[in-house]
Amino acid sequence: KRAAADITVTVIAMGFLMGSLSSAIAYLLWRFELLGATGRELPWTPWLAMLALAPAQGVRLMTGRILLGEARFGTNNWLNIGRAATQPLLLVALVVLANWGLWGAVVATAATTTALTLASVIVLLPARPRMRIDFDFMVEALRYGIKIWVGDLATRVNLRLDQMILGIV
Repeated sequence: KRAAADITVTVIAMGFLMGSLSSAIAYLLWRFELLGATGRELPWTPWLAMLALAPAQGVRLMTGRILLGEARFGTNNWLNIGRAATQPLLLVALVVLANWGLWGAVVATAATTTALTLASVIVLLPARPRMRIDFDFMVEALRYGIKIWVGDLATRVNLRLDQMILGIV
């Protein structure tokens, strides 16, 4: 219905906003101690560093959707393989070998997220995206996406309740 070049900037902006909103919600849950015992034990500086990565992760998620929409499965797969190979190697190098602990995990995640987000945006540049926000598309996508999000939340809540029940038993 729409050319990728027409909606790329809109989709990237939506990914950034989704990541920012997710980060804000997670921060508020943590700040008001609604994340349980694990949340109370989280040191605030690495936690905030991880929350700062959420907008970039949202952009990466949405650029992947553009690639899939353009049937660029190979490119998307290579980016996913790059993440799958790089993240564990960096984690082992920084957490285990360099003995950086939690900060090693944060740096590994930040490096992987930054590199993949940049690569994802760069591979979309040859399509010459138009530098404008398509508000009609945004409304249409949000209308559809909110329904999927609610369904996904229901699925996750059901899974977590099953896990909680199994944990109690």
